[in-house]
Amino acid sequence: MTGPTRIVTDFNGRIVDASDGAARLLAIEERWLPGKPLAAFVAREHVREFRTLLLELSHGNGPVGTSLPLQRRTGERVDVEIAAVAEAPGDRLEWLFAEAVPVEREARATPPTLKGLPLRRLLARLPMGVVSVDKDLAVEYVNPAARVFVTAVKVGGLLPDPFGDFSLRKFARRLFTDTPPVRQLVETSNGRLLELDGIAGDEQGSALLLLQDVTARERRRRAEHEFAANAAHELRTPIAAITSALDVLRDGAKDIPADRDLFLGHIEKETARLARLVGALLLLARIQTGQEQPSLRLVDVAPLLEDVAAELEPQEGVQLRVECGPAVAMLTDADLLRQAVWNLATNAVRHTAAGEIRLSGRDLGRMAEVEVRDTGSGIAQADRAQIFQRFFRAQRRVDGGFGLGLPLSQEIAHALGGSLILDSEPGVGTRVRLHVPSARLVA
Repeated sequence: MTGPTRIVTDFNGRIVDASDGAARLLAIEERWLPGKPLAAFVAREHVREFRTLLLELSHGNGPVGTSLPLQRRTGERVDVEIAAVAEAPGDRLEWLFAEAVPVEREARATPPTLKGLPLRRLLARLPMGVVSVDKDLAVEYVNPAARVFVTAVKVGGLLPDPFGDFSLRKFARRLFTDTPPVRQLVETSNGRLLELDGIAGDEQGSALLLLQDVTARERRRRAEHEFAANAAHELRTPIAAITSALDVLRDGAKDIPADRDLFLGHIEKETARLARLVGALLLLARIQTGQEQPSLRLVDVAPLLEDVAAELEPQEGVQLRVECGPAVAMLTDADLLRQAVWNLATNAVRHTAAGEIRLSGRDLGRMAEVEVRDTGSGIAQADRAQIFQRFFRAQRRVDGGFGLGLPLSQEIAHALGGSLILDSEPGVGTRVRLHVPSARLVA
């Protein structure tokens, strides 16, 4: 093959997109690729290893480099080097396959700094990208993880320059000078953040480029900063309202029964609002830091939906329905699942003034689904792209919501190994589907 073959799958490993060479690599007609499980092309004795890799990637661990034998549709086996990473942003996985170099060719192609088969195998499995170049910037070696970040890189070819305003070649040239470059943070065309470092050229004339995906770390750092700022802003509102009500009571309102009851009601309402906000913030933080570990067990969906529905207070005239068969069950954490469904259901109640709200549960095979559908005001197209951002509130909202319900439900869905899908049309309503692993996985 002239370069790595790219295949994109969902988190369940089903193919959703592929480059032109994928059909040739797998010896199958291109039209049959979409929807096929990638595991079907892995040699049978390595399927368990592949599924473990898939699970690591779906939990945000990556990029991952490894090597596995593929089983073509013709029955022929081919050893490949694999580099895989979760797309950012999104819920898809990107796989790059390159046919493994035979041992005798491998030894000849490996530069002096990387001699030794065990070392090369170690580098092939590193999540950090490693590229070796000579003084002319010709690529001597590239490991699978590096192919994720620099897809055009090719052994024997000139080091590519894929990062727009930042020149990878200029960075590499400085590794052969008396003033080597300092560590850099660069952004790829698909939004990933890379930490780029280098090891200066040695007496054999080779230098190493080291690329590490720090997207999650940097986003977490930025999110923590925004989280603190937004949380402080949101907390000020109910606290200010409570303080104002107390001031009025101290100034004499406490002696007038009607005024006293009015302002005590304000305090009670804002205190409850503050408690909900703090609870949502703490739960979200615990999930994101890993302190809230899901306790997985079989959960019957129908009773859970009935319990949630019993606590909802839809507006007058709005019908509330629950539709779920008795056999629908999920392998999940009951408390986290209930919190996610509650957030979605209360959003529906808040924005539905007429028609109906429907809570449904169904088995989809490997996944089970909880759907919350309403005939409410819907979400404008301009707001839809931001609706999962924490603290985002559309301009029309006057309900005192914090903009945390959907982001929190999405975080819970990911923590449970599932996903959240939203469809909405202004004036028609909103449909949110929560997918969580089905109990069939352990049946």
